[in-house]
Amino acid sequence: MPRPSTAEAEIAEELAVVRPALLPAYTGALPGARAAVLTRLWRGLTHEPLPWVAGREDTRSGVVLRLADGRRLEGPASDPYATDARVTAVRLDGTEYDNPARLMTDLAVPHGDSFAAELGHSAASLALSRAGQRDFGGPGEAAPERDWEWEQRVVDGHPFHPNCRSRPGFSVAEQLAYGPEHRPVVELGLVPVPAGECLVSGAWPDGLRDGDRLLVPVHPWQAAHVLKRAGDGSAPA
Repeated sequence: MPRPSTAEAEIAEELAVVRPALLPAYTGALPGARAAVLTRLWRGLTHEPLPWVAGREDTRSGVVLRLADGRRLEGPASDPYATDARVTAVRLDGTEYDNPARLMTDLAVPHGDSFAAELGHSAASLALSRAGQRDFGGPGEAAPERDWEWEQRVVDGHPFHPNCRSRPGFSVAEQLAYGPEHRPVVELGLVPVPAGECLVSGAWPDGLRDGDRLLVPVHPWQAAHVLKRAGDGSAPA
């Protein structure tokens, strides 16, 4: 059993407080989430030009990356465009890694530690996203008709970027409250901004005007953490 990353443990601790019933599903989703992030990471390592990768070699069993410090990083063949691949482990000088954050930490490349932290958060957040999902397309379920209904089905985030689900600065409660894959209704704050300071496209709705000011919908996380102010009224989204 691989040791959890710091992000995985932190999310588990928060989840035990804010949504304890979801904790078993989150724990069960971690191996698959690590593999999903590792798959994206391995695709990047094998196909992107990186200054600390001295050479690449295709072998019968996959790909070998020769690192500038003499080490070897080995893994399966990687298609740069496939989205159905699954990499469960790679080997660094013979040591197997199934956790992308620990792999990046032990690669010890420039900026690797900060990237490793982001990878750990991406895997943990992805596991949380998967934990709360139901099976779509069940008997009697109608096909989505609205854009947001389709967006709620995109559980895994970006298909190629290893930080597909990284949400730095978001607590577990905030991820559950705001992540579209968790299917919340989000109350957007309405912040008045002088019309002359706004660049908009098309006609601004009359219902979102306050005299010569436009009421701009603002995400509640942004209102609290960036603007540090509440909106004047709200609109569900």
